[in-house]
Amino acid sequence: MDLIPAVPPAGTGMAAVAEISRRRADGWEAFADVFTFPTPSWVDELRGGAVRQRLELAIGWREGELTDFGPPILTLGAFERSSRRRTADLDLERLTAAFGPLSTIGLFEEAGAACQLMNRLGRDEAVSWSAGRVPRARELRLRQSHELRGEAGDALTAACAEMVDNRPRQPYLSLSQLCGLWVDRERSGSTFAARS
Repeated sequence: MDLIPAVPPAGTGMAAVAEISRRRADGWEAFADVFTFPTPSWVDELRGGAVRQRLELAIGWREGELTDFGPPILTLGAFERSSRRRTADLDLERLTAAFGPLSTIGLFEEAGAACQLMNRLGRDEAVSWSAGRVPRARELRLRQSHELRGEAGDALTAACAEMVDNRPRQPYLSLSQLCGLWVDRERSGSTFAARS
């Protein structure tokens, strides 16, 4: 049983493919924040559920692939609920302290840059699909696959593994688990890539 509801794209044809591209780009944008020191606005989004909701929507199109994503998503929900008993300042302080030792992992800068690159390529792909520029959209999708099978994918995989191995305080452990699953699915090909 999937703990994340499947949320198929609205519409059909290129509109559906464009929506999936936008969702993938949103996922990369959300994961880029995992590799940088927490900011007050990110902590507010995390506490209020916006981060979890963005990730659920980004992941939700992957019908049949959602089972592994469920436990870390549930843990993010538990973090949100428990945050009601703490101040945002306390969470910012704790998350900054938790991230501090992780920030010495040299791969984080590369992983954050890779997420930003994938976000940019995904957004451009979505615009191309929406505008009916099919050859350009396919070119951008292939570039994303190429990047993920190269240094960007290697940096992301290594950074996620290193973060999980360091067993950081929640929610970083769940976020790194989610990111690792996401990167694995994106690197190995997705149901979207198989259908294209």
